[in-house]
Amino acid sequence: MPGHTRQQTRDAIQLVEENFDNFYRDCALMSVVTNTGQNDKPRNFQEAWYHQNPEKRQNWRVAIHKEFSDMIRRGVWHDVKMSSIPEGRRLIGSKWVFKEKHDGRFRARLVCLGYSQIPGVDFSDNYAPVGNDITFRVIMVLRLIYSLNAVLIDVETAFLYGKLEQEIYMEIPMVYKEVYEDPGDDKVLVLQMAMYGLVQAERQWFKRLSDVLITLGFNPCESDPCLMYRTNEEGLCIILMFADDNLIAGSRKAIDKATKEIKAIFIVKVSPIEWSN
Repeated sequence: MPGHTRQQTRDAIQLVEENFDNFYRDCALMSVVTNTGQNDKPRNFQEAWYHQNPEKRQNWRVAIHKEFSDMIRRGVWHDVKMSSIPEGRRLIGSKWVFKEKHDGRFRARLVCLGYSQIPGVDFSDNYAPVGNDITFRVIMVLRLIYSLNAVLIDVETAFLYGKLEQEIYMEIPMVYKEVYEDPGDDKVLVLQMAMYGLVQAERQWFKRLSDVLITLGFNPCESDPCLMYRTNEEGLCIILMFADDNLIAGSRKAIDKATKEIKAIFIVKVSPIEWSN
């Protein structure tokens, strides 16, 4: 143990061994206390779809349908015959992840099992930068100098907007045919857009967002690729990217125009920031 002598370490180990039953009991009790209210969170699809609480069962089913609807609307995949899979390619699986948010929302997310991807075949680069804390401090200084306004933009299911550069083959998700349609026993899915769980998902989203902002007239900063800026008749507008959460600072007119342009492309939630001096 760092900062402890060998004798102190031996004494600590002996104390735990002598009181192991009490130690184990206390740990188990603490686990129960910290998980109170979360024990009915579904661990898999069956527990969500057939939840014992009728109200929550309905909420989980609505969340599952919404997840499928988002993916179909975004064109995340299309089905092909299993015989069309190139030799040497691996089918990746998927699983459901469920979470009941603090604000009462029920979230169901279908994620890929990215650990089964083959490096060099299913993906190459997977690095995606996020906004630097020093850059954030610079924006705070600019805010004081120019009295800037700011908002936070949360992009809904952001990774589904990322365009894949490799063909990735995925097994038909569990109950796909029950919720959506029956593609047939000889079909698999070819991913066209990124999904949560893919190794390169965050990188592809970063590239997509960067391309969109450049198209809208924003310029990337040489010292931080996550910082974009634009100046026009509305004034200065700065965007700092943090994966699916992004900070926009600038004049009120510049922010309004930028958020309107981004909303035309992505589904976003805009939250104003109240600065405190």
